[in-house]
Amino acid sequence: MTSDTQLRHSIYDLTTAEHANGVISYVLGLEEMSRRTFAVAVCYQHGNPTSPSVFRGFLGSCYRDANGHRPAIPLVHGAVPFYAGPSDLVSPPAAHTYQSSSGDWWHVLDVVVTDLSRIVPLGVWIPYLQRSSGHTAAALDRIEPRPFWIVPLGGGLGVSVHSSDTQAFHYGNWTFTHPGGGVRSTVYIRFQWPGYPPFEMQVRVQSNTDDSGTFKRLVDRVKGAVHTFISEYASEPSSVPRWAVGYAPGRISSRDVNLLAIVEVSQGAVMPILKVRDEFVFVCRGNVATTSSYGTFRPASEASNGRNNSMNSLY
Repeated sequence: MTSDTQLRHSIYDLTTAEHANGVISYVLGLEEMSRRTFAVAVCYQHGNPTSPSVFRGFLGSCYRDANGHRPAIPLVHGAVPFYAGPSDLVSPPAAHTYQSSSGDWWHVLDVVVTDLSRIVPLGVWIPYLQRSSGHTAAALDRIEPRPFWIVPLGGGLGVSVHSSDTQAFHYGNWTFTHPGGGVRSTVYIRFQWPGYPPFEMQVRVQSNTDDSGTFKRLVDRVKGAVHTFISEYASEPSSVPRWAVGYAPGRISSRDVNLLAIVEVSQGAVMPILKVRDEFVFVCRGNVATTSSYGTFRPASEASNGRNNSMNSLY
């Protein structure tokens, strides 16, 4: 076994332990979660993977505070934090970082929940999926590896997809840029809801409105895209009855869905992380997503297949 393979397996094992019952690892899969953790450590914390054993220890330490414990993030209950900076920083070291109870700054790589069955297992769009893992890896290396959580100022996590109000949330007025700081003019919203064909919508980030270019505008556009998807397929049959959308009894409407986070899946595309509200009663049991790949979409059912899936060579 090569040192690169050992490091990959070591990071996978660490991610499996740290992200158990995590929302992002559930939707994207542990392999992709491992790749993103690696990217955060290198890009944001300047970790050096050339010495695998040292790098593995460095990664593990980034999940813990000075006392060796997982820190609590008061604003994000259940957060899986990753060290971002010390408490003496007068401003966030990066967008979408949050302070722990001790005042240190942390990236929130994931959020642990008690009931993953309410997280919508969306199929994930993978760039160059049908070409080669090398093309895919190069594309994924250029994206923002961290999720963008929607954390309302009033507390909690996520906003209703149906709601048209403009409640304030952390980092809402920050500019939504490329990882290198470049301005975004448009972005694609891509996802595959279980039981339906892939959905895609292009939206403008830049506009002539007061929220032009901001994270708030992106959130509003993603909410609108999910609402549009549900409306378009409200009367269509679903191959996965549990996740049937629409406004008839037993179907999931936009009133039933909360947007928890947004993740980047390519330089020009994002996908939502969605949860069905706790009060909704599912008509059908089971949580099986579609098994059709639809070209450039990887089904959510393949995301949790472990080390042997196609993401093995992506970092």
